[in-house]
Amino acid sequence: MKKPQYFSPVVTAFNEDRTIDKAANVLIWDRLIEGGVTGIVVMGSTGEFFAMSKQQKLELIELAAEHLKGRTQLFIGTGNMRLEDTVELSNIAFEKGADGVMIISPYYFNLSDESIEDYFSAAAKDINGNIFMYNFPERTSYDLKPSIALSLLRQHSNIIGYKDTVGSMSHTRMLVSTIRTGGSEDFIILSGKDENFAHTLMSGGNGCIGGFSNLYPELCGAWVEAMQNLDMDKASAIQAVMDRINDIAVIGTPGIPIMKKAMILRGVQMKDYCQFPFRSADEKQTQLIQKILDEVNPKVKALVG
Repeated sequence: MKKPQYFSPVVTAFNEDRTIDKAANVLIWDRLIEGGVTGIVVMGSTGEFFAMSKQQKLELIELAAEHLKGRTQLFIGTGNMRLEDTVELSNIAFEKGADGVMIISPYYFNLSDESIEDYFSAAAKDINGNIFMYNFPERTSYDLKPSIALSLLRQHSNIIGYKDTVGSMSHTRMLVSTIRTGGSEDFIILSGKDENFAHTLMSGGNGCIGGFSNLYPELCGAWVEAMQNLDMDKASAIQAVMDRINDIAVIGTPGIPIMKKAMILRGVQMKDYCQFPFRSADEKQTQLIQKILDEVNPKVKALVG
């Protein structure tokens, strides 16, 4: 089994005027590190990168690099609709001290396999550091196929990993099989779903980049430890709890305001402001969140200690 890795695609805390809440973001990052996650991904989907200005992105990169460098692995989501913007933001991230970047390719129009490969190949040539490719067909309208990933990693040594956010675990298993059979044991394969963390490891992948680490980082850290120690009884118990936690995801659309409200209900000192037009959780949604937390909290305490 590969060494377990659990990255957190961290939420971005905002003030009421939608500016970056520096103090709250630092607090959230510290909480994740204390919980035992492998690393932090700033400006992933959960971080609302798609609704932030360039200036906000630069401000957050500066803050994260200054606060997190040397304390945990730091990856920055740098995908933009234009290749030139992706390359520029990526290289700024590396200049500031990021360990890697995570790139989702252009969305809105469907792309051919050849266009997808051309995009990542061009990016890799001009980006001065390690790249995680980000596959999210529900958002991009196309699949970054395992065969494309294999071709790209063979061409570019700085393409080191792949985040697979898909509804079916079978896609991630196929990705693992294609990459490992193709001769790459070091390429990092991470699910984009928390509930698939253990399954991905047991299939020959490396773990996940899971958003619910924002809510229960200590549980995710315990899961990493259980899988590392091959404590399958504990790992299975954590799986059952995580499956219940995932019910929070369907309380509202999109799930980011729901996540922020849940974090506040758990005692995180932050506000639940999101970028427009996301709306904060209403009273009914808050009650549904609290009901799940009331059920899950004692179970988490028993598992984490």
